[in-house]
Amino acid sequence: MMLLTQNFDAASPVTQINQGCACDLGRGLQVKIQEWGRFGLLLVRDINYQKIEYPTDWSDLEVQGIRIQWRGKPLDIIIVYHPPNHKPLPPALFNLLNKNSIIVGDLNAKHPSWGCSCSNARGEELLQLLDDTESIILNDGTHTFTSYSYNTSAALDIAITSSELFPQCSWRVLDTIGSDHFPVLICFKRRQKVQIKQKNFWNFKKANWDSYMDSVDQNLTSTPFTKDLEENWTNFKNIILDNEKLYIPRGNVKGYIPLFTHNASSLKPLLDRRKQLLESFNENNCLNDSQGGLRTEINQINAKIRKSYAQLKRSRWRELCKNLDSRTTNSKLWRIVKKIIKEQEQCEESNSVIDTLTDRFSLKTKLQQMV
Repeated sequence: MMLLTQNFDAASPVTQINQGCACDLGRGLQVKIQEWGRFGLLLVRDINYQKIEYPTDWSDLEVQGIRIQWRGKPLDIIIVYHPPNHKPLPPALFNLLNKNSIIVGDLNAKHPSWGCSCSNARGEELLQLLDDTESIILNDGTHTFTSYSYNTSAALDIAITSSELFPQCSWRVLDTIGSDHFPVLICFKRRQKVQIKQKNFWNFKKANWDSYMDSVDQNLTSTPFTKDLEENWTNFKNIILDNEKLYIPRGNVKGYIPLFTHNASSLKPLLDRRKQLLESFNENNCLNDSQGGLRTEINQINAKIRKSYAQLKRSRWRELCKNLDSRTTNSKLWRIVKKIIKEQEQCEESNSVIDTLTDRFSLKTKLQQMV
């Protein structure tokens, strides 16, 4: 299992990430992007999860989390953020650190133990909390935040887990995607077989409803109801499903093809040039005053990338509007509106199988009345 986290404190001008979007990883695996507060978390879509509810009165600490079943045990993946003020960490953070949890986020806690050049009071407090809970930092000392404008670098984005999970986790910083916070990849080495389901849908527009209703009526008539409610339910369900397969065509959901903006012809040369500059900056031991010219060039090319990215977004918007007219279906218009409205709820409470006992009881009651 792999987790990819990204801090969105600064706008990302390179890769367009929309809440709730997905991208194909091959072999039937898809990744779903959930954005919570200042962090984004990527998970394999075929893993069932449930959202964990946390109190909202924890001082300035922002917490979001999900729970998955991994090799028969619950595993909590928690995202945290604490703004850079003088308030201490809330005591509730102690309860989040357990043997089956991975905590990622930006607590604005600095300490040399995880790669910072200095320490602050919150860093000392967090270090003491780790000792008390027998938790371990996954960071290897690599900086996760760099400001070329102010010539500063630090390891602000941290990952914490228990001593039991620590040997099974790996942590590394990836190349920048435009933010001054680098994305972090966490790999959980314990494998688990995940059943990949082919996503099909019923094409009701092409259904032969007349034949379907005639066949269902005929089968219901030839199958008498008994006093056994379970048997009646099974017979009724099988009749419906068998006739659906006969008279309602099915199809496969088309794979989502993401548009990676960084592959655009206008952006690719700029990104390649910035990558070369960053490599030179890091090879020469980055943080010394003699490299002011190199830092200036990096800031200039970042400005060009932001401008080019804005132009690409504007051209895509114009292309979208050009294809809309009076013949556009209402369903397509509503889909577009839902995608561009950021205020709507994007985070799923759960992607596991919904319990339909209530619906089943209602249907059984109706069948019982018919007998």
